[in-house]
Amino acid sequence: MSSVNHREPIVTMSWDDGHPLDLRVAELMAKYGMRGTFYVPVRNNEHKVMGKGDIVKISSEFEIGGHTLNHIKLTEISSEDEIYREISIGKTVMEDSIGKDITTFAYPKGCYNRQIKHLVKKAGFKGARSASWFHDEYPDDLFCIHPTIHIYPHNFPTHVGHLIKELNSRGLNEYMLSYRGTTDLKKLIACYLDKILAKGGVLHIWGHSWEIDELGLWVELEEIMSYISEFKNVMHLTNGEIISYMEKQP
Repeated sequence: MSSVNHREPIVTMSWDDGHPLDLRVAELMAKYGMRGTFYVPVRNNEHKVMGKGDIVKISSEFEIGGHTLNHIKLTEISSEDEIYREISIGKTVMEDSIGKDITTFAYPKGCYNRQIKHLVKKAGFKGARSASWFHDEYPDDLFCIHPTIHIYPHNFPTHVGHLIKELNSRGLNEYMLSYRGTTDLKKLIACYLDKILAKGGVLHIWGHSWEIDELGLWVELEEIMSYISEFKNVMHLTNGEIISYMEKQP
């Protein structure tokens, strides 16, 4: 699947962990016309997870994605059967809850390998999102969809370290030369939005609602959504809609 001829600018959001504060994020997204996907585990020992009623409420307007049964790192599980159980049962429970098929998946903690990708596909998912940010390209590997910006106040060394660790030389070059190593989330998003408007691509914003609350980023998040909403010549899609769009491309 080649991305060479794609020119349409796409904006999407994704939110992990299914925290009850996802409802607040969903309200902001609806206010500003954003589209996106909420990746919800069935259980999570680290944070609260929304009840069925709230998940159904969000699913009425946005996409619900799979995020395993217990929100644990799949790379730390030695049994292939247990990995598959985490993936497939998490999918089945969520589908039973919302009465809809779930087609997208997010790897807990962003951890995956070739085996895990295979098992996600085997479970019936059409694509999966990683946690490797600073990407704006159209996805070639639908089971390795990379986001652009993590809504978190990372400092300069963290950004550079992440880019080097992920061997993202293109992203590193852009960050250092074009974006001048800024750590300002709004500036970074403005830079990437300008780029996809000019050349095509995907601005994929992701985060955790519980982080937004802990770090006091609600005002900044709303400002970001308000800014993006001013641009009318972009396609707003969920993660699953991007996958469907890419599948239709020659």
